[in-house]
Amino acid sequence: GKQMRNTTDDRKQTVLAIDIGGTKMLIAEVDEKGRILGIKRYPTGRLSQRVLTERMLENVKDFEDTVGYAEGRRPSFMGIGAVGRLDPVKGIWKFIADDLPAEEIFLSEIMKEQFGFSCHIDNDVKAAALAERFFGSAGEESDYIYINVGTGLAVGMVVDGHLLRGYENEAGEVWATNFALGEGPCTEDRTTGIGLHRHLEWILESEPEEASRMLGISLPALESLRREMKATELGKAHLSLKGEGRVPGSRILELARKQDPLAVLLTDQLVLHVTLLIRNLVWTLSTRRIILGGGLMSDEWLYERIKAGAEELVGNRLPGGIHRSGLDPAYVGILGAAAVGLQEALS
Repeated sequence: GKQMRNTTDDRKQTVLAIDIGGTKMLIAEVDEKGRILGIKRYPTGRLSQRVLTERMLENVKDFEDTVGYAEGRRPSFMGIGAVGRLDPVKGIWKFIADDLPAEEIFLSEIMKEQFGFSCHIDNDVKAAALAERFFGSAGEESDYIYINVGTGLAVGMVVDGHLLRGYENEAGEVWATNFALGEGPCTEDRTTGIGLHRHLEWILESEPEEASRMLGISLPALESLRREMKATELGKAHLSLKGEGRVPGSRILELARKQDPLAVLLTDQLVLHVTLLIRNLVWTLSTRRIILGGGLMSDEWLYERIKAGAEELVGNRLPGGIHRSGLDPAYVGILGAAAVGLQEALS
């Protein structure tokens, strides 16, 4: 794995943070200001919770041997941010993905037994929402919503200073919403990296009867639209892959800026559906600030379009404004895990 070490003096509390993503694990020592003091990346591939937990124990030992701690001693706190369903109160990791076996792993207990850490765990998006409070763009706001627009779509909602959790800690899974009268792809399948690909497939390759109904055009008009779209640069790039892999979201945005008609159609839909999501959240939760994060939001042009569109829809209902996350998308997961581990010390 890649490793890095920084040294710094004016520091009190640190945390060992672990970010468990879909295909990799990051382990870092982070201080209370959100500075990463040492970090190492461990590729994992797609693994079950049990195997990932075994890897985590090995990787923490490896981190201690190869990177070590800034002050030469183990921190008191550990924070873990993971994909899937977690119970942060009992410290149980319950589920990772539909295609992998689900099992209740008592993660906080295991880490305490193995290493003596006071260990807290949480879902990755809720962890990122906490990171915005401690290290990012939330400022002094006690009512804000963090929207992650990356590989997937989910939100972390803070109301009166409390992170909304709901039953099973799954509040904020907005991916399944649909602003097209229930027709066509859900919001996630129009607004994310993978969603752009699915929406593209749907426009070019779904059943003609379904597509003509969803797009509100006749079958001959659909055929003509498909011919035109398949001839675009993006259409050709997609078809040349023959179902193997996908055109990256960043490439689709680049083509949209060059006015490729198919890329423009996809990004217009992305902007529309994220702005509608923002409007609904602002009115439903009476929030003060929206923070947009995730991989796609590192694209300035896309962020500015969403911001302008949403501001038009919500008017003066959002006194704290719309902000892009100040946290680097490559490190937001590890900072989220750090915030989870440090929340007792920092609150």
